Amino acid sequence: MPDKQLTDHTFLETLAGQYMFPGDPTPTTHRASWRSHTLIMSQPGAPETRASSPRRGTTFNLKGLEGYSIEFQNATPPENSPKLAFYTPDTVLIIQRK
Repeated sequence: MPDKQLTDHTFLETLAGQYMFPGDPTPTTHRASWRSHTLIMSQPGAPETRASSPRRGTTFNLKGLEGYSIEFQNATPPENSPKLAFYTPDTVLIIQRK
């Protein structure tokens, strides 16, 4: 069972926003938004990728991508400058909130 905060609409809204790779010469914006308590990740030119289910803490598994997940870091006060960690089977990418 996922952490209670992952079903709290007010908390989930604090994670929504635009995230960018720092120092990227051609910035690509990744958008996190919520639709019916489902995380929607999108970027220009790519189809929507939905997080299939909350896992634990602030981590979500990506639907249709075995071994891929995202984690919102620094998501609660006092930090409140969220980052998005994108986990793949062989790497971790950290994306800063715009």
